[in-house]
Amino acid sequence: MTPRRIQVTRARPWRAEHPEAVIVARPTKWGNPFDYRAAAELGYGDGRGAAVDAFAGWLRGEDWGIPQGQTRASMAAKRVVIRRSLHELRGRDLACWCPLDGPCHADVLLRIANEEDGMTEKANTELTLEEWTERFTAHMVKMAGFTHFDDGAAVEDYAREVAPASWHDPLNREDGPETCAESDMDYWGED
Repeated sequence: MTPRRIQVTRARPWRAEHPEAVIVARPTKWGNPFDYRAAAELGYGDGRGAAVDAFAGWLRGEDWGIPQGQTRASMAAKRVVIRRSLHELRGRDLACWCPLDGPCHADVLLRIANEEDGMTEKANTELTLEEWTERFTAHMVKMAGFTHFDDGAAVEDYAREVAPASWHDPLNREDGPETCAESDMDYWGED
């Protein structure tokens, strides 16, 4: 049977009907940090579609900003936790409060966990130095928002220079190139 999304509700005994479903609502580690209400306040209709798009893009390493109450570090850590734990969702129904006739981040998790859209990727520890460097560099350039430092040095050149050092550290290898690039950037403002 194909895994599907279940709506959590207090009105009917959904849990009795789906005892193996994994709850992925906001308070869980699987929850969407992008709040649909905040998206609605910014003019994105009811906000659900925008929040789901942000969640999907963020899981792929795209920059969708930092939701209120979060930090760059907390968002990077949450993404790592979700990506490392996707295997726990494979083949399981997922439960959230979102209406079944609208967008929900659980649909994104279903796709990724079950590898239907090709979004799953090689494990970070299996990346070659070249693959690591490309992903590290692309993410750093994108996150920087500028192409050159004040001294004229190119962000891309800097990223290509420091990426190998992060690849050689086994702990960094587990976290992945995107998280390592963000961690490196956290130190830029401390000089």
